[in-house]
Amino acid sequence: MTTDEPASACRFLKIDLHTHILPKHLPDFAKKFGYGEFIQLQHLEDGRVNMMQDGKHFRTIECNCWDPQARLRDCQRFQVDVQVLSTIPVMFNYACKPEDTLIISQYLNDHLAQVVAEQPRRFVGLGTLPMQAPALAVQELRRCMLELGLKGVQIGSHVNAWNLDAPELEPIWTVCSQVYLIGLIDSRIGRGGAGCRHLCSSMGHGDRRTHVQVLVSLAHWVRGIKDDNDHVLVLLECLRKQPSPCAP
Repeated sequence: MTTDEPASACRFLKIDLHTHILPKHLPDFAKKFGYGEFIQLQHLEDGRVNMMQDGKHFRTIECNCWDPQARLRDCQRFQVDVQVLSTIPVMFNYACKPEDTLIISQYLNDHLAQVVAEQPRRFVGLGTLPMQAPALAVQELRRCMLELGLKGVQIGSHVNAWNLDAPELEPIWTVCSQVYLIGLIDSRIGRGGAGCRHLCSSMGHGDRRTHVQVLVSLAHWVRGIKDDNDHVLVLLECLRKQPSPCAP
């Protein structure tokens, strides 16, 4: 079996929806922009990489975080047919200058599109956006979907002080509903109870039928069960009331 063939023999695809990826190398964005605690990659002799932020260790990653062939071997091992790829949430950079976040988003999205193009049967890509600047986010969203061939975007559970129901973000959701995309909301930024509160606020307000073509997946939000059970119950009720994309 070659690496571009599905891993499982059953007629249903096994899809891993929540898998993060980075380029093997990142520019020195702090040097480029003249400020900020941007992630840098420090390659180790044993093949692993330390993610460094402002000179401090953030996380150590293995080669399957940047090497598509390593990913495909993992997929074969665990019988995963398709991986949906997205960046690591620390790369969102919502607190930075919008034009700088756009440059980083474009760099990451271009890399992601290249990885997907080389294995289109095995990988699907979700881009990242400068959400703190809705006009720029819309610009990059259109590029992701219409030029790069990505299938959606990954966003945080909130954008700085904005919950996802903030009126400032409405232009983004409008475009999302027009292009029929997959949305992955990663509550790692705002974990636990805080993440649940952000999601509840976003899903509990407004006319959700306006954007029923946005297919949303939630990541890490269940961490809030032990931190804020009341908000989890509210979130589940909000999800239960969401209209089906097929509803008239």
